[in-house]
Amino acid sequence: MNRRFRVSAVGAIVSSMVIAVSAQTTPKTIHIIGCVQKNGAAYVLKDTRAPDDVYRLDATADDLDFHTGHFVEVVGSLTDVATNPPRLKVASFIYLSRTCPASSKK
Repeated sequence: MNRRFRVSAVGAIVSSMVIAVSAQTTPKTIHIIGCVQKNGAAYVLKDTRAPDDVYRLDATADDLDFHTGHFVEVVGSLTDVATNPPRLKVASFIYLSRTCPASSKK
């Protein structure tokens, strides 16, 4: 009986560790609203809801070129938060306006 309890306890601990590890590696989908801008060779998006937050966009060159200067909502996941600015893997662009608000051009 004692051995069965120990095996069950070890199994429960291992299961909870697997769940915790998988939760950490699953990228979280985020939505950012801002203006796509070209900064050197990189494309960036400054979040209009949190002006200090800037993200480097990872998407196709065609999409990035097309949306440069547009006000968009970007749906994606962070792939590299250790870089400055953090990289955002773009899943989709939601077109909001052909022009950027004056406040997002700073």
